[in-house]
Amino acid sequence: MCKKPIYLVSLVVVLSAIGSASADLVAHWRLDETSGATAYDSSGNGNDGTLNGNPQWEAGMIGGALHLNGSSDYVRIPFSESLRVLNRGDFTLTLWLNADAIDKKHIVFQQMDLNGLGRSWLTIGNGNADNAIRTYVGGAWTVSGFVIEAGEWYHAAVVVTEGGGADSIQVYVNGEPQGNPRQDSMEDCEGGLPYRLQQDFRYLHGRLS
Repeated sequence: MCKKPIYLVSLVVVLSAIGSASADLVAHWRLDETSGATAYDSSGNGNDGTLNGNPQWEAGMIGGALHLNGSSDYVRIPFSESLRVLNRGDFTLTLWLNADAIDKKHIVFQQMDLNGLGRSWLTIGNGNADNAIRTYVGGAWTVSGFVIEAGEWYHAAVVVTEGGGADSIQVYVNGEPQGNPRQDSMEDCEGGLPYRLQQDFRYLHGRLS
């Protein structure tokens, strides 16, 4: 079965379409723009993101980065057919992150509908004293157990392996699997859900590179 990545490596999404022998790059936001209000997708699929609030372009772990203020900054990525990844095969989301503060649940990447509801693909913490990287893909938490510290760069990935009614969901930090993979069924992504970096009242305070 093929693998499809979504890259934020920069932010990246890699998805593997069912029946394909190779991975297809669905989206790759390099975050190297240095100025302007658009985070361009270099995959060729046109999944450009629009900056909202006042994110700052800065140097990052790899090339550039976006610095988000934790209160009003986010990037909105409109839904497209190329981003229709749930229940379409294996997929991976990867990114570099560096949090200035971890004082609540910080949602880093989320798929949401027009009512503001959705699934948190990657978060830090849970609002308590737990700074672990985790994902809510599948409708329940998969927790890495890897506790991060503010001011440090980490490479995080969420890997979903298609398994019919029991998909495998695994979190990686700095290239190593963390915690136990969880088996769950994926909710579908029909209906035109937009993606965004951040969520209202749970904004990330830090950098994405």
